[in-house]
Amino acid sequence: MIEKGRVMKSLLSLFLVLCGLSVQAEPIHWIDVRTSFEYKLGHIEGAANIPYDVIGDEISRITKDKNAQIRLYCRSGNRSGKAFTTLQKMGYTQVTNEGGYSSIIEKIKAQKGLAE
Repeated sequence: MIEKGRVMKSLLSLFLVLCGLSVQAEPIHWIDVRTSFEYKLGHIEGAANIPYDVIGDEISRITKDKNAQIRLYCRSGNRSGKAFTTLQKMGYTQVTNEGGYSSIIEKIKAQKGLAE
């Protein structure tokens, strides 16, 4: 009887671990659509650099999942808007134009309590 209880606890623990793994958050892919020169001057940590005019050809090196979370930014929001339209036309469903790099940095600082 004790052995059966131990086996049941082990199975329950395994089940909970597997459930936990299945509900992990999907990664968010940040993409800087500015030029490589602009990207080198500063970018969001972990962001990939794919200029807006080649994003249709290059997005597959980041993800082929049409439901992936993709966040685009540039200097002002104009080029990321163009990239957004391109990705939507390609069937990507979870794309967001986050706007300009400077405003994103200010939001991050404000969230961390570092705003000046």
